[in-house]
Amino acid sequence: MNAEELAEELADFWASALKERDWSGRLELMNRIHEQLYKDMEDEGTYRRVSPLFVAAAIGRLGAPQVVSDAQAEIYAQSGDPDHRAAARLWSQFGRAGRAGSAGPAPSERRQAPRRLVDEPSLVWIGEHTIACRLVDLSADGARVAAFGPGLQAGLRVKLAMPDGEVRWAEVVHANNASAGLRFAA
Repeated sequence: MNAEELAEELADFWASALKERDWSGRLELMNRIHEQLYKDMEDEGTYRRVSPLFVAAAIGRLGAPQVVSDAQAEIYAQSGDPDHRAAARLWSQFGRAGRAGSAGPAPSERRQAPRRLVDEPSLVWIGEHTIACRLVDLSADGARVAAFGPGLQAGLRVKLAMPDGEVRWAEVVHANNASAGLRFAA
């Protein structure tokens, strides 16, 4: 069975359980599914191929509704469908409780190094626990990830898989239900 077929089979299997939950419940269930999927896959490469395809197929089974919450945006950010990821980015930028222009001033920029936008699947390790994530932006000093799992909290020391295969230590500087900002350890 190839990655696409496996992803579709998983989406079919989990569709009813996902449909009966709200977005927070779906995110919690997706976290558990991904954790088990990571353990069950023959290698990390297979997991990285199947995971985003499964998320896209699961969103499709739900009717691909417009993003209306941080939990939903977090799920969409993990999808293999670029339209789903774009919807998550738009929610992240404009859709939260302070729509563009309605909340106070934007936080000041604290980054010392320029950042570049990326769109790569990755992994974060919190001790022995692994979280599937999507690398959103990257600089010499840190990164931002969209991550499944409520485990990312400010102050935690984590490991992040980089696009080149390197694993870097980082500290979680800020986190919410949809993403986390990481500062690389010196």
